[in-house]
Amino acid sequence: MLTAAVVFSVLFFPFKGEPWSLPAAILASYSAFVLGLAFGDAKDYLERVEIQREARRLLPIHAFVLLIAFAAITVWVRLQPLLPEGLTHQYRKGSFWDLALELPLIIAGVCQGFWMRGIMKRALKDSDD
Repeated sequence: MLTAAVVFSVLFFPFKGEPWSLPAAILASYSAFVLGLAFGDAKDYLERVEIQREARRLLPIHAFVLLIAFAAITVWVRLQPLLPEGLTHQYRKGSFWDLALELPLIIAGVCQGFWMRGIMKRALKDSDD
């Protein structure tokens, strides 16, 4: 989680005026979050052939999820000026509109991370048998 926050900060705050900074920061931090959940304890077994094969199989799926997230972020950014002030007003911890993007991304990230982790664990278990 901390890694994802650092990645977001590094990509967003120095380039805040650029149109690509928000999507790039969100997608990179999403990747750091998901891959951290999936491979967080993989230091001991990441060099195993079975795990590398599964990782190569899962990365295109992750890229597809990033494509869907990019489309959602683009729609989110384009709709923001069209919405009523009550939805987009920046309160101390963000707006309701921010939450409409953050919550689904967090849920998707947790689901994808643990799903990938389960596949890695099964590959390890199958190779040990």
